[in-house]
Amino acid sequence: MGLLYVNGECGAGKTFDLLKWIASHPGLYIVAFNKIDLFSEHQATLVAFAGSIPIKVFAINSKDGVRNASVGERITKQVQDINSLNHTHCVLFITHEALFRVDWTRTDLESHRWRLFIDESPMPWSYVETNFPVSWKSVHQYINHQPTGDGHGDYIPVQLTDEGEALRRAKHDPFKDVLIDYLNAIRLGKYAYANKSFFCNGDKQSIKLTMFSIINPKVLDSFAEATILSANFKATFAHLIWSKMGVHFTPHKELVVSRCRAMPLGNRIRIHYFGEREASLNWFNNEANPLKIAGDWFNKHIQVPFYYAVNESRNGGNRLSQVHNPLAQQIAPIAMGSNQLSDMTVAAWLVALKGKPYEYAIIEELFGITREQFDRARELEPLYQFALRSNLRDFESSAPVDIYVISKSQANFLKSITGANHIEWVGIDLPEPIKVIDADPKPVGRPKKYKSDEAAKEAQRLRDRKYRQDKRAQQRLNQLNKAA
Repeated sequence: MGLLYVNGECGAGKTFDLLKWIASHPGLYIVAFNKIDLFSEHQATLVAFAGSIPIKVFAINSKDGVRNASVGERITKQVQDINSLNHTHCVLFITHEALFRVDWTRTDLESHRWRLFIDESPMPWSYVETNFPVSWKSVHQYINHQPTGDGHGDYIPVQLTDEGEALRRAKHDPFKDVLIDYLNAIRLGKYAYANKSFFCNGDKQSIKLTMFSIINPKVLDSFAEATILSANFKATFAHLIWSKMGVHFTPHKELVVSRCRAMPLGNRIRIHYFGEREASLNWFNNEANPLKIAGDWFNKHIQVPFYYAVNESRNGGNRLSQVHNPLAQQIAPIAMGSNQLSDMTVAAWLVALKGKPYEYAIIEELFGITREQFDRARELEPLYQFALRSNLRDFESSAPVDIYVISKSQANFLKSITGANHIEWVGIDLPEPIKVIDADPKPVGRPKKYKSDEAAKEAQRLRDRKYRQDKRAQQRLNQLNKAA
């Protein structure tokens, strides 16, 4: 199958040009945004572009106040109504989440009449793992392996039971909150796989449920055409994974975005970092509390309006949002093409979006996606888009913009992609993680083989990789011997 894409620098006007193009080209369009916050802004822009041109514009989302049906059901009904009324120029705004909750292969939706545009690259990959030391049998009531279907090594395809589907649709069941990440991973239009060991009853029974899922790109194949608008599209997860699944990507021939800056981006951006240590949630939640030190620095030193992002705080961890400067505005670390922050000249990225150790091994084994590619798509591309929500988004401006990050590796990436001439250390060191000392330590044994946890994890990754390579080689050798 094939998908189209529109590339272009953040702030180059991809969404702006799309809405202008839709206004002047009659047809049926679905436009999916990753944030509800943008709906009203884009609706107003589209209506302004249309002027006296007759065009119908609809928007459906979970915050529009309508409660008589689910978002998916309402989108289905709206598309059916538009088809039956034979509208010739109509636009329906929905979210990424809602897009993948509708079965577009249904013949009554006549998806072949519609063009789809996805603003910002969707995230097709999800991974979650949780221990259920007592309740693992209860989880089996809601999630079970499929009786048929090809597995991937230690992973087997899974599905929701009837009780699981009922739980997914429930509105006020507290156990839904416990399993919500799994319920979202196993739904329409997704391939979901979980570790076999969670479902077996033998000696290898596991209390940890590990699951990964991938959005099936074929759910988009029913449309007349489907286009993704994204900066650096070929470095996103959608391109990395879906191209491995046989999707061919082609630039959109009519929508080509190109703008020139009054001053080169590298001459405007100034990058600052706190230290050499890689940003990680384990470190952020450690007793050392490095984000408290970073937050105090911003509270004391930044004297102009600025925006910042942190990870969501987790139960039992530190409060990660430690910036209390009255000039600060906290935002989510998610890509969003909006000009709402384009007057600000300072931003702080206090975020870690690395994958889990075993997640790297799975995605490399299944798709050949390296750790470096994974980290860029997962953490560094969102960082770039975060930085470009500032005054750097204004192509006519020449004002300098200061971007603060945690690690030198984050700073180096931002420098490489923006051509920044200025990169420097903030001037303070964030505290190293505090190691808990056992009150009743065991006798001292041989010295540690590795100097750090990161080194140990990397060594384990290499051992796992070699094990898989040797295993595949042995399987091929057995096949040859059998054939002989």
